[in-house]
Amino acid sequence: TTREITLEVTGITLPAEIQNTLQVKSTDEKNIYLKNHIFMNQDYTLRFTIPAYETEVLITYGSIRQTLDATVDVIYFNYLSE
Repeated sequence: TTREITLEVTGITLPAEIQNTLQVKSTDEKNIYLKNHIFMNQDYTLRFTIPAYETEVLITYGSIRQTLDATVDVIYFNYLSE
């Protein structure tokens, strides 16, 4: 079975527009559940589906990498916390 998760991305104020690809992957990086090209200074609400057995996901944005809990319905991601 699968589960749908909402990803809330909080943008940050920057002197220039920065854009990159945000990816949500399995922690072993073998599966990509979401891949979106987004701007760092904007907020986003994104939805993706993962297998029910996944307990964590890896979120990458350029050189930023965060492993977050995937047992919840909503994941909160910002560029500053690790």
